[in-house]
Amino acid sequence: MARNSVYTRRTANFLLLARVKAKTRAAYSKAVKAFCAFLELRGVRLSLFDASAATLDRHLLLFVEYVFDENDGKKRQLATNAMYGVILLRPDLKAKDKLPSARAVLQGWQTAFPSKKYPPLPKYVLYAMAYYVYDVLSLPKVAVALLLAWDGFFRIGEVASLKVGDVALPGDLRFPVGRRTAVVAIKEAKTGRNQTVRLRSPIISGFLAKLIAGRDKKKSLFGVSTSRLRSIFHKARQGCGLHRVPHFAFHSIRHGAATAALLEDVPLQEVLRRGRWKAATSARHYIQEGEAMLVSLQIDTELLYNGSLIFRNIKKFFKI
Repeated sequence: MARNSVYTRRTANFLLLARVKAKTRAAYSKAVKAFCAFLELRGVRLSLFDASAATLDRHLLLFVEYVFDENDGKKRQLATNAMYGVILLRPDLKAKDKLPSARAVLQGWQTAFPSKKYPPLPKYVLYAMAYYVYDVLSLPKVAVALLLAWDGFFRIGEVASLKVGDVALPGDLRFPVGRRTAVVAIKEAKTGRNQTVRLRSPIISGFLAKLIAGRDKKKSLFGVSTSRLRSIFHKARQGCGLHRVPHFAFHSIRHGAATAALLEDVPLQEVLRRGRWKAATSARHYIQEGEAMLVSLQIDTELLYNGSLIFRNIKKFFKI
């Protein structure tokens, strides 16, 4: 395995991998290690740095087929990460005419087994779920995390990684006087480092003020990991009777908030800024698709009505 190891050329490897975020780096490294283990299993000895493009393409093709067959059409991301991990180590393979066979079978895999699409979560459903987390699960911090995710178009990893010191409240003299809402710093976002979110809701800003009062700035803001946050979301989904609505996930909060903003006539450019999207084209398609998905959702009217009551009386229902 040593010859095939992703760590064979340590200095060059470290500098090449340093071009991407730690989370992506870890995913690529894991996938490339799986590819190297596959090569060893087949008795193949080669250097990822020195092998020809055609040789790597042939073996990546076989690896993709192996992952597909061994996992009944699942784990496409592992196979995709292996290819892009190799490309990260070999920048000469980045051009789209390189590794044609591996790229083609991955594209075919995507076509035959498209990724699940997460429908947008309606605002009132989100508020009903947040109240379930607050009242039934007795997790007020996580309830605020859900409300914050909606207000700031947060991704799940961004919410889970927030520290107490990442929140700047109104009146903080580091910022212009007159702000009525908090500013939240995201140290490591999907689209870059050191990004900020200016909240829209003074009420949610007030909840954050109570959560951070007197706490160590280095402590986790909500005290939950990504997996724990995802688990709580699914418990709330079940508790609210949404188990029959397919594919609702934490990401549905972000999708729902962005879709709702456009439906409320917020300019697209402002939605892109709030959501920290880089590409306007992909974001526009993503949000417009959300409008169509909202129409097709079958959600209990009582749940929607209760969520609207909670939204209109948020301070009454949430005693943070």
